[in-house]
Amino acid sequence: MSHTKFLGLDGMRGIAALFVLLRHTGGYWGPFPFPRSYLAVDVFFVLSGFVIAHAYERRFHDGSMTASRFLVTRLIRLYPMYLVGMAIGLSWALSAMSRGVDVFSVAQGELPRVLLLSLVFLPSHLDPALFLFPLNGPAWSLFYELVVNGVYSVVQRWLTWPVLVALLATIALLIGVVSYQVGGLDLGITAGPKVMLGASARAFFGMGYGLLLYHGYRRGVRVPSALANALGPIALMSIVFMIPLLGRLNWLVDVVAVTVVLPGCVMWSASSPTPLRLTALFTVLGVISYPLYVLHWPLSELGAVMLADTIARYRPMSGVVFTLTLLLLCATVVRFADESIRARLTARLLAYRARG
Repeated sequence: MSHTKFLGLDGMRGIAALFVLLRHTGGYWGPFPFPRSYLAVDVFFVLSGFVIAHAYERRFHDGSMTASRFLVTRLIRLYPMYLVGMAIGLSWALSAMSRGVDVFSVAQGELPRVLLLSLVFLPSHLDPALFLFPLNGPAWSLFYELVVNGVYSVVQRWLTWPVLVALLATIALLIGVVSYQVGGLDLGITAGPKVMLGASARAFFGMGYGLLLYHGYRRGVRVPSALANALGPIALMSIVFMIPLLGRLNWLVDVVAVTVVLPGCVMWSASSPTPLRLTALFTVLGVISYPLYVLHWPLSELGAVMLADTIARYRPMSGVVFTLTLLLLCATVVRFADESIRARLTARLLAYRARG
């Protein structure tokens, strides 16, 4: 992805990751003013579809990218930081168990099985009351993203504009039905038929919508130049996250947000040039967005076990300290570990293909 061209999307991804962090670290802050921030995951799906189309679509068409290589490339992108998150999650689980503290969705004796399944990116439970990934709850969205990536790698050659529109219309209807039945789209972290159906629909719809938006972008579709603004889509996204839960109408607000407003924010951002004064900020936000997303949950749980009284006594300052510490950690890990590991794995993949 060209960072000079889509820096606004990097900024949007980083801000959305911060909203997810705030949502999952409420014990560090106190009352939470963004009740609909679970929709940040839908923003991630749309962004992922847009970025994948930009980075790989032409390579699929000219034959330089195959389905297997695409999936390995995606795993190289996601797995190193995911593994770090799992290691922290394991530390949290062991620390909690040693103190007699309950661990989400992990009963006595289940930890080895949970760990083994998590290491190969598979859900640990299919029970509606239990987390799919107990050692790192937000990993559920990565699992669904990989599933969609696998399907995309096989069917991408047939995903023309009319086919995408028809598929998205069908999935949007499914999203509406599931949202109506369960009262909204705050689902995915656990299992159960309706939850998994809804989570799959969110992932397929979001990433498919991202592909469609990129097709439109390549054909010259833009927001009017008078509306081009790098901060506008981020502000609108934030306002959506602030909309209070509305009882019986909650499902409808979520559906409108996911099918219209948030994808519109992505297209608005892609169409808006980034001012020079925001270039560095958006670049940093893009770089740390993924480690921020995949590390915040296990680290916050580990901190809550080890420093529960201190965190409660000093909040919201506890949240400020935790967030700043995490941002520094993410930047450090990306700079000195993640980038080099991914580069080495990619080099080995290319060398293996050359020998093959």
